[in-house]
Amino acid sequence: MIPIVVCADDFGHSSGTSLAILWLLQRRAINATSCMVGGQAWPAMAPALRHAADADPRLAVGLHLNFTERLAQAGEGPRTGSQPAGLAALLAPPRRSNQGLIADSIAGQWDAFVTAFGREPDFVDGHHHAHLAPGVQAALVAFLARIQFAGWVRQCRTSSARPGTKRLALDQLSDQFRQRGERQGLTFNTGFGGLRGFRQDENLEALWRTDLAAMRRGGVLMVHPGDDSASRSGDSIGSHRRREAGLLAQGVIPRILNDLGCRLDRWPAVRQQASTAHCQTRTTSPPG
Repeated sequence: MIPIVVCADDFGHSSGTSLAILWLLQRRAINATSCMVGGQAWPAMAPALRHAADADPRLAVGLHLNFTERLAQAGEGPRTGSQPAGLAALLAPPRRSNQGLIADSIAGQWDAFVTAFGREPDFVDGHHHAHLAPGVQAALVAFLARIQFAGWVRQCRTSSARPGTKRLALDQLSDQFRQRGERQGLTFNTGFGGLRGFRQDENLEALWRTDLAAMRRGGVLMVHPGDDSASRSGDSIGSHRRREAGLLAQGVIPRILNDLGCRLDRWPAVRQQASTAHCQTRTTSPPG
């Protein structure tokens, strides 16, 4: 069966979302999470996540680099909203004037992860896919190459043919990022899925099935479960997090993977067994 990583983004975004992700990890409804380290929830929740990862070596834990959203800090009340942090610098071509600031942010977030979690992350990606931005790519690749990072880095070229303007932009940025990183010896996931518009009318189960069916070994499906109380503190997708958490808690992903001849498994374990095999659909049509 083909190993697939199903990763819940945004551990550390809030305590409620972190607890929801931890519950899903412990029940093998998903097998990875990517962590935001800039708010008060991260140091409080990191020990429990480390315990879960130590108890199940099949789980993967990554660093979710954040350049675009301000998280609640210790002693603060609820946030009044998200705010961009240096967005112009992210979107601009790499220049010496902005590379220093971005490099410092990457190094600081890496140190915050290692300090609280006790070891390096298994993989690295970015909140709002900002790690793919032209202003970040060069600095991130240089940092990971310098420390001889042995894990993998997320590229976001969608494996399926689902249309969408976001997908087209991320496909192009991912190709550039992967080419830059592979020249420095970095490893990337070969497949990706999970992009969504966060609309109430989306059929998530059908969306996940379509993307998973197109993946090869090394595929990563991105999901966003959590606690919708975050929506009252400025989280723009807070109302969608509980819906995803409910679907995942019902065991939707393992059922889809079984239908497709895939299984939950951390990707580095199969890195030496790279294959062009794809998940094969056994059912005639997606549910719903």
